[in-house]
Amino acid sequence: MIKVININTLKQDYKVYKLTDLFFDFLRKSEHIYFDKGTIIDLKKYSSNLIFFSKGILREYTIDESGNDFTIQFINSKAFILPKAMSYNIYFDSVKYLEVLQNSTLFVIDKESFFNSINDSYLIQEIITRSFFEQMYFSNERIKILLKKTIEQRYISFLSMYSDIIDYLPLSSIASFIGTTPSSLSRAKKHF
Repeated sequence: MIKVININTLKQDYKVYKLTDLFFDFLRKSEHIYFDKGTIIDLKKYSSNLIFFSKGILREYTIDESGNDFTIQFINSKAFILPKAMSYNIYFDSVKYLEVLQNSTLFVIDKESFFNSINDSYLIQEIITRSFFEQMYFSNERIKILLKKTIEQRYISFLSMYSDIIDYLPLSSIASFIGTTPSSLSRAKKHF
């Protein structure tokens, strides 16, 4: 799973807020790229960068050997994205893609210079650790939902996780996320 750090969560903590101020200084100096709805972003192109996703909606997905696509998560705006999964400073190549579901703007920041410019390494580790545990919690909850709940219950859980962007998501992506087919999801939604 791509590491996503939501800036709205970070701003609730004053120490982390100092880091976001520094981050916005980087944004002013960074390349910004606009992506139209339907664009597929190959994260390998940005593997040495930190990305700030400022506007839009993205779908993270992967493709298996048979060509089937599996939705991993949806990313709303105001989030940092690390194209290489980061866990306690160990980097792995990303095999994930991002689909632009709503016209989007991303800022591309040189990750190395960003982290080198920050003197307070404790703060960085706190953010990385928080992000790591949030992602682990999200992954574990999703596994429990997929294993233990009916399609209707999975959809209800999905609604609570993504209520603010549900209207922008294609049925096929939602179905993929909750582990079913679009036709099965359509039938399940009729019971609501």
